[in-house]
Amino acid sequence: PKLGARGTASMALALSRVGPGLAGEEANAQLLTALVRRAGSLLQEARGTVSGGRIFRPDWLGMFFSALARARCRAEVETMRQLLSAHLLPYNGQHPLANEAQNVALAAHAALKLDLYGLRLARVEA
Repeated sequence: PKLGARGTASMALALSRVGPGLAGEEANAQLLTALVRRAGSLLQEARGTVSGGRIFRPDWLGMFFSALARARCRAEVETMRQLLSAHLLPYNGQHPLANEAQNVALAAHAALKLDLYGLRLARVEA
């Protein structure tokens, strides 16, 4: 079975908490990169649906990006940009994160720690 959005975010958090040692950094980086790719494929599957590509609940988005920041995983920058765009930009006039200031701040703080602040967010349609 493949990981869904919640499993992807939870696994990233668990991996980011594993202590480094004996090439653990490299193994974690490879596993976290695979999780970013999985999130990207979930995003592709969700494009054009009612969610507009939002695959994470607001708290999962912050948890996922915080885990990446904690582990200093900077692979798949374009996928991360697409994930941030899908979740932070309005879709069909709706902005479901409007009342989620703490979770948006968590994701934004993680994006800063990952040096993603220079990315231009833009919605990619199906």
